[in-house]
Amino acid sequence: MVLSLLLLWSVACSEPSFTPHREVSAVWGNRVSQFEKGLAYQEGSEGEKDLIKALHWYEASATQTNHIVEPNQTIIDIADRYNVMILDMNALNQYRVSVDELKTGEKIIIPGYAKAMYHAGALHESGKGGIKQDYAMAAKWYHAGAEAGDALAQFSYAYALEKGQGTEMDVKKAAHWYRLSAEKGIGSAQQNLAQLYFQGIGVDKDLSEAYRWYSLAKKYLEYDAAGAGENVEQEKAQLKKAIETCRDSLTEAERVRVNQLIESFQPTRTRGTM
Repeated sequence: MVLSLLLLWSVACSEPSFTPHREVSAVWGNRVSQFEKGLAYQEGSEGEKDLIKALHWYEASATQTNHIVEPNQTIIDIADRYNVMILDMNALNQYRVSVDELKTGEKIIIPGYAKAMYHAGALHESGKGGIKQDYAMAAKWYHAGAEAGDALAQFSYAYALEKGQGTEMDVKKAAHWYRLSAEKGIGSAQQNLAQLYFQGIGVDKDLSEAYRWYSLAKKYLEYDAAGAGENVEQEKAQLKKAIETCRDSLTEAERVRVNQLIESFQPTRTRGTM
């Protein structure tokens, strides 16, 4: 699994800069500020590197909590405080159409932050920095992040399902989550989905789909492979061979059709990103 590469890429795409305001907002429950505080501890960008503290803040950001409505508070006020989408709050709380009709003392469920769910899972899986390696906890957080729409969590949960790592093996479900992640442009998910189509495991064998996803992985794996090390050229050669094998099995008309799909591919928008 390319967990460390995906985590490196995900962290590199974020540059937390902690201010006193963000410090306070993290304590108050602001999901993004809590996530950024975890990121700061993970990377040591604010002076102290501590993976246990990073995990604490990731899990704080990722965990659903309750908010008790204060006098004159609206849904908008609450959404601003926790930096969550009203749409996500509605899904958990079944709100009325009006955003102003809240009762003082009413309990509101605040959703967790999907990106923090992935990072919490990755640290549980890594077993580094004094954190006990726990595949079941990793799978739990990956599943939560996958359901919340995070592309890397969807890939990681699919991998856990495929390998039975921390959860019951289910390759059919793995293919489902690989596809959702692949459609968001995660090269590792595209490659693994292609492999399932190539072998006919968890899905019907389909060399057209294998060719399509292998070809897309060739493009999108460049992001995942940043700093990958000595095996990159060997992996690229293997991927090239897989693409050629699938392509040569197709009729000319089918190659044209699939190539059009490859050319027109646009990653779907990812929830839970910053």
